[in-house]
Amino acid sequence: MDSEKDRRLGTRHVLGPIAVRWRLDDGLVAPVDQDRADAGAGAERAGLLDLSVSGCRIMARASDDIAVGDWTMVSIRGRSGPVVVRRILPSRQEGFSQYGLEFLDPLSELTQLVHEEIALRKARGAGILAPEASSD
Repeated sequence: MDSEKDRRLGTRHVLGPIAVRWRLDDGLVAPVDQDRADAGAGAERAGLLDLSVSGCRIMARASDDIAVGDWTMVSIRGRSGPVVVRRILPSRQEGFSQYGLEFLDPLSELTQLVHEEIALRKARGAGILAPEASSD
């Protein structure tokens, strides 16, 4: 995204490979199960490229059904929230596009997760997203 039109607040954090689900039908999903072929039914898989406190950039299959200004839901680790598509860029990977998304609800579970992860990242210096809490 070129900086002249970039409206995102805060520093962009480039993370390791993080699975994202977007274009959710009902807005609520379980965390992505990488081992199940049917994981994500009713939603599309995508990859998180970077995020900031106000939005994120994902790589997902290109679709003529998606336009700048469209609203949808995104889920990371089962925590969902509404977003608006602000930018669509072609990808070097055939059949895929990069989507610039702005978080719409500052109180959504998704936005709260992003703020928690960025705060944790800042507190411990650089690194990847914190591992999910284990239930041991």
